[in-house]
Amino acid sequence: MRRVSTIKELHDGTDRWRIVAKVFRKWNVYQKSAPAELFCISMVLIDEEGHKIQASVMNNILHEQYRNSCIEGTTYFFANFVVSSNVTQYRATNHPFKINFTQQTFVRIEPNVNPSLSFSLMKIQDILKNTEHNHVDYLIDVIGFVKSLGHLEEYRKDNDIKHKLKMALVDQEDNEIECILFDECSTNAYTSYLENMDSPVVALFNLARVSFADDGSPQICSSFNATRVYFNPINNQVKEFIESAKDKSSPVLSYVSQPAPTQLSQPSVANILNKNKKVAISEIPHQNTVDPFIIKCTVMKLETRHGWMYDGCSKCAAKPKDQNGSLYCATCKKAPESVDPKLKVTYIVHDSSGKVSVTFWDKLAVQLFGKTAPELKVSLPEGDEFEFPEALDNIVGRKMILKLKLNEYNKKFPHSSISVIQYTNCEDLMDQFTQASSDVSTGSAGIAAEAVSETNDGEVTPQAEQTTGFHSSTPDHVDTDDNITLSKLSECLNPMPNKGKRKVIAKKAIMLDEPSSSSKNSSTVSTGEPVVKVIKQEKM
Repeated sequence: MRRVSTIKELHDGTDRWRIVAKVFRKWNVYQKSAPAELFCISMVLIDEEGHKIQASVMNNILHEQYRNSCIEGTTYFFANFVVSSNVTQYRATNHPFKINFTQQTFVRIEPNVNPSLSFSLMKIQDILKNTEHNHVDYLIDVIGFVKSLGHLEEYRKDNDIKHKLKMALVDQEDNEIECILFDECSTNAYTSYLENMDSPVVALFNLARVSFADDGSPQICSSFNATRVYFNPINNQVKEFIESAKDKSSPVLSYVSQPAPTQLSQPSVANILNKNKKVAISEIPHQNTVDPFIIKCTVMKLETRHGWMYDGCSKCAAKPKDQNGSLYCATCKKAPESVDPKLKVTYIVHDSSGKVSVTFWDKLAVQLFGKTAPELKVSLPEGDEFEFPEALDNIVGRKMILKLKLNEYNKKFPHSSISVIQYTNCEDLMDQFTQASSDVSTGSAGIAAEAVSETNDGEVTPQAEQTTGFHSSTPDHVDTDDNITLSKLSECLNPMPNKGKRKVIAKKAIMLDEPSSSSKNSSTVSTGEPVVKVIKQEKM
């Protein structure tokens, strides 16, 4: 009986081979001209010694037979197959030969083989040495810590909607490389990443290819349906990678072990409240188109009549116009390079005085939901493309502070939706805001209620009254608990986390006498002693 050979021994001198190997990976390859038509079924086989070889089923008569057989992770005995040179553009392995199964190929299940090393890992530092004229021409496996992950992007190619996802990997020595995933690989990787958020996040790329950016620097890219990305897989090679970083006290662990910061942070309470007039919703029609203003409101419902996304310029996000059959971006003043789905989400918000329609455009909407339009589209059940993503309902019932500004269209059509400029939606911030109001109204005895302004020469001077802000005069229907000064609010609020450093420009102690009868807005209670208040001019 002819002996069983190892994969390493295979060559094209004969087709009378017998091997025992595990199906390490299996994927379908489709026709470029007809993406729905199957071209071949490809596999990577691995034997007990850890050697790999690519195997393909080219004969379309055999596609149905092998579609449901040769299962990933299962070991088989293979005999009578064709061996040929491995010279295709994207070779799945670096073996000089490849296998083609025919109608005469014999296959049966065997007891599992368990090679000690399944993935043929290439170090990031070695990938970075590749050049366009001297690089690996076969698919590789790569491991690294996820340093950053971009949003799932959507683009159009050949009248079809495609996806791509960018991320950056680093190794123990802080060598960094950019990775770009396309199509199904990008959506699968993005979904898998969301399910594996434990820090540090390790990504294992299987059957990826080396490509090059416009500046010639190496990148890792997906290769059609062959590439697969695993996040935090339970694997000895992953465990060894993490242990190696710990043993070397790698500086990478100090930042990849931290939760990834949001790409857009919310404005501080001082930034959104300072120098902006607070109005009730019923007063909005009386505002001008020059000065922004803020409202304190509750999100009532999602407005569906406006939809939730639009096609916008990939550079500026503006909606291109059709001019004589061609798209034109009025902001960029040229035809857009490409058009991508953008978010435009409209809500009805209300306070005690009335309700109004407001719109969160793409940049703020991405910040609000933490996902882009393509990412939200992926979350929709198949066949329910007409539905609205459930994530859009998550803010209904939430209290928010919105910064708005009217435009000419809003003035002409008072019931039109108003664009949101800034917002804060943190519930604990609202709790602090409410608590600050209560503290000021019930326990502010002995505290001077004077606002602070800055003169042209940089001096800090007290003012008896501020005309823009929370302590401006408000109508009777607005809750008086909200009418507090920023100075009081800053004294009562706890420090916000991750707040930037502030530089103190000037510090003065001002002796305040008992308030005069004309200071109607003062909350100072006379105790017979002068009140000392320290006023700081701070540069945000």
